[in-house]
Amino acid sequence: MGPTATAPHGNGEPDGFDGLGRRGAYERLLASEWALADASVDEFLRRAAWREHLFHQIRFHSPAAAKRALVLFDAGPDQLGAPRIGHLATLLVLALRAEQEGSALLRGVMQAPEVLLDGEVSKTAVLALLEARSLMLASRELLERLQIVVKASAVALSDLWLVGGPALRALTLGTPLEHAPHLEIDEHIMESGRKLQFTIRRAGQQSRTLRVDLPTPRLCAALLQDPFESVSAPTALVLGAIEAGHGLRFVQSGQRLLVRRRDGALLVWAPTGGVGRTPRPEVMELEPDHQLVAAGWWRGGIVAITRHGPTAWLWGVPQARQKVALSGDQVPKASERLSHAALQIVGGSVVFRDGDGALFSLQRKTLHLTRRSFHVADLIEIGDDTTVALARRPQLPWGVLELIGHEPRWLEDVDVASGGFILPWRGQAKTLQLLIAEPRDNGLWRLRHHSWTATEHRTRPSTDLSPWKGSIVCGVGYIDRECPALLLLEADRRALGWAGRGGAVRFPIASAEIVDVATSRHGMRVAYLTRAGEVVVVNAGGRALMRVLSS
Repeated sequence: MGPTATAPHGNGEPDGFDGLGRRGAYERLLASEWALADASVDEFLRRAAWREHLFHQIRFHSPAAAKRALVLFDAGPDQLGAPRIGHLATLLVLALRAEQEGSALLRGVMQAPEVLLDGEVSKTAVLALLEARSLMLASRELLERLQIVVKASAVALSDLWLVGGPALRALTLGTPLEHAPHLEIDEHIMESGRKLQFTIRRAGQQSRTLRVDLPTPRLCAALLQDPFESVSAPTALVLGAIEAGHGLRFVQSGQRLLVRRRDGALLVWAPTGGVGRTPRPEVMELEPDHQLVAAGWWRGGIVAITRHGPTAWLWGVPQARQKVALSGDQVPKASERLSHAALQIVGGSVVFRDGDGALFSLQRKTLHLTRRSFHVADLIEIGDDTTVALARRPQLPWGVLELIGHEPRWLEDVDVASGGFILPWRGQAKTLQLLIAEPRDNGLWRLRHHSWTATEHRTRPSTDLSPWKGSIVCGVGYIDRECPALLLLEADRRALGWAGRGGAVRFPIASAEIVDVATSRHGMRVAYLTRAGEVVVVNAGGRALMRVLSS
């Protein structure tokens, strides 16, 4: 925004030095320039001829009590909506600018010319500006009344700004306010989205324009209603609050999508990157009277555990179907939702989570079933015969369990709050990377990143994020490889999006209500299922990779 309109230069009492410049008296020439004169007279004269000499600049002191800045806002209908957000930004910038220059900031609204507010720009001042919106258009009469009020206040102004729409400047022509700097704020709808345009116009100078992206419509509304309320994050519900459907989940390290059809059949797609090239799914038809306990993918085929009365059945490893005898507390519960029915092959065992969250291990050769003493929220395959589980031992907090071979290993110093999400993957040199998202008591979600090598455990500074108001947190991932984010389902359950510290990405609105959501390894793909049975897979930017009807 440049220097103040009437910033003193060369007036008042000297108050030390204020940087370097190429003009000044030779008594203030830098000592290094005099040294050059001793070393090379010709170079010293050349620098003098080309005005390259450097001089100390003098700072002049002006009494702070005599300095006042004034900003006048047009709160009429031309500036309703998004431009009012620009008013908030302008007020904060000018307040900081005045503070740095040792002056006070007066604020006024053209539609209420008799009132000039002084003092600190506080919450009350911001809300007063928002509440000053009016249906009255700015006019020459209002500007004349403003000038009378300013003159009557006998305040010496060091800076004066007029903030409004493009029509405001025309009203000042031929008046003393014509030479005051104008900040024009206007909303533009472009192919890349809605923009807020700021244009600074000063008399005798070329105008300067800045375009910035507007926040999401939901956040815009919150800013205009009460910007301080939007700082206190709303409480977000976890995915369990979504009405249960037949379900979906990513398998094979996120390369394939497993879907449970309404008739109980299991389908697996490999999204290839084009909605017009829908691949043919692999299909496993289950017995209609069998209840699904868990399902996954192994060596080119679907693997499933089902229950039928007192008997469990293993499908797809290595034969079409094998019977597993059950007894006592070894009976796994059926899963109503495929996203909870996680199954992985670890070494010579089928490891799976049942409908109650219990962890089971089934030996493939002997069909011996063992119930582990862990409660599991999710099982995630990360390759190299390794699975990571979000698990909890009795009477202990949630933690992260690494399953390699037959012996599970708890990752030390990693606790996860109830209702949290994890995203594990293998990094370079086979390091184990883990992104954790967990709810906090104040409604925010905390994101933490951990990494393990063979010799050390590293952590990065945590990040706190605020979900959109009324949204449901469905998972954690990355907008890009450097920006961790929460995957959110909006309150109307028709649209998903990423919300991270570096920005937000909203997906296109779904054709019907979304009833289940899944993220792939690295969080770079998202799949969702609608109540109408449509399955959609999108990349991290929201571009559709596959769209099919599952029923």
